Amino acid sequence: WEVRAEAARALGLLQALDSIGALGETLGDSRIEVRYRAAWALCQAGEKGMELLQAASRSDDSLAAGIAVQILAEAAMGLESVHV
Repeated sequence: WEVRAEAARALGLLQALDSIGALGETLGDSRIEVRYRAAWALCQAGEKGMELLQAASRSDDSLAAGIAVQILAEAAMGLESVHV
């Protein structure tokens, strides 16, 4: 799980737009740490990443939805996520 979390973080730092789909899937990872890093990375990916986070905020997966809401709120307030 640590490798998956670090990979998601790296993709966020690189603002890897071609990885948005994979990051979106990672919001369903079995580890919460990986989910947070993926959500943060999506936030870093600009408009398309934010759109995916907004969609995730309405997900049936309550954990993914909650993480998406938190990351979106932090972004709206200009805060850096503590989960990175």
